[in-house]
Amino acid sequence: YFNLYLLMDNSEFLSYFSNLTENNSQEQILKNANNIINTITFSSSTPITKVEKYKDYLKVTENPSEDLLYTLRRLIGGITSTGLEFRKGFTLTFSLLLTKYGNDLNMSEILNCIQKEGYVPKNERNFIKNSAMSGKLLLYKTLLSHKHLSVDNLLFICKDTLTLSKSSKLLEESVLVLFNDLFNKIFNGYYSQIKKETKLYEGIFKQ
Repeated sequence: YFNLYLLMDNSEFLSYFSNLTENNSQEQILKNANNIINTITFSSSTPITKVEKYKDYLKVTENPSEDLLYTLRRLIGGITSTGLEFRKGFTLTFSLLLTKYGNDLNMSEILNCIQKEGYVPKNERNFIKNSAMSGKLLLYKTLLSHKHLSVDNLLFICKDTLTLSKSSKLLEESVLVLFNDLFNKIFNGYYSQIKKETKLYEGIFKQ
């Protein structure tokens, strides 16, 4: 184990990301994903050297380490990009990161990061827009598989998913899958606090 202060200069660490491509076997992808999670440190008192680069991620937790910020930015940015060959491996790594650190991450800030990374101008090419939108849905689906979301987080996901469904017919099936996951979590009592909240139900059915 070693503490990386400037991951961008560490070729071994960067190679873990490069080897998350679907051209590798599932075993290799899982190995590299675990290497990433086991290498990063979560928090650090060391000042961030690239504040402008990570400005959208600085509030994901208190005193985040630079390697955590790099990892989150690369995963979320990669999943919402056109680099589809990395999507499976990046999503797996994001899921592992949530499993290990989800309780300590500010999920509202994570959702804000997804919004910003997934933003595409209306005049952009359809392929780029569809890649960004489908990547956002995949990130939401991954978040829903973990127990770290508040009522407000769920409402945010619902609203944005509905917006995405109106933007592209190609995403209709993915949207249905996501809502199926969402309502299963809600009505099975997965989020116990929702039983005492009407805001989420009202928010969904007003859309």
